[in-house]
Amino acid sequence: MISSDIIPGLWSKIKHGRILNIEKAISFFTDILIVHDDQLNANRTIFGKISFRTANIGDPVDLCPDVRVDRSNIWKIARVGKMADFPEADNFLVYINEKTQVDPLEPIQTKWCNQLISQISIEDALTGETLTIENNSNIIDIVMSEHTN
Repeated sequence: MISSDIIPGLWSKIKHGRILNIEKAISFFTDILIVHDDQLNANRTIFGKISFRTANIGDPVDLCPDVRVDRSNIWKIARVGKMADFPEADNFLVYINEKTQVDPLEPIQTKWCNQLISQISIEDALTGETLTIENNSNIIDIVMSEHTN
């Protein structure tokens, strides 16, 4: 579920329009940030450790004006955008797990978010450099690794 990409055109055919992304599926121990690079005019995938401003594991994060969640409960944040055939949709879909045990038959909690307000940084696993995302509107997808649960 969290290692999938959301394809809005498939929303009504597949739950949340998700298709498996192998790159995300095999990354168990690093967070993944996919961001649009304006200079390259392409998406960039960064593996590492994601930080939210002033939030350690277990601390609450103000992700959006109306979404506050403990950092350890964030599984995925995906850019979806507005959809004409699904008016409830908003810019970002946040997947949240607030349980210590996951029941595969129980739906994962989701919340819609118009804009991300928390500053997001990632320490690149390959270079060790920290990249702070200045423009949260460039974020395409965030996948939190299992070490945060």
